[in-house]
Amino acid sequence: MVGEIEESSTVRVVVRLRPMNEMEKKIGVTPSISASTKNRTVTAIKGHGMSRMVYSFDDVYTGFATQKEVFDQSISGVVE
Repeated sequence: MVGEIEESSTVRVVVRLRPMNEMEKKIGVTPSISASTKNRTVTAIKGHGMSRMVYSFDDVYTGFATQKEVFDQSISGVVE
């Protein structure tokens, strides 16, 4: 029935890091965020490498992932 929520419904959190843009590449910006698709974690580095915070998610995609990959692997089942 439309509008009903199944009891087994869960929220999934999916993160995709964007690739550096041309300006960032041109001026030599060092990324302060890194991602591990295998471990499903994102690491944020603060204060010139002094402090690292690691965050876990249901799925993590790097800047190399395509829109199609992210869609097919994470939400296609929800929209179909």
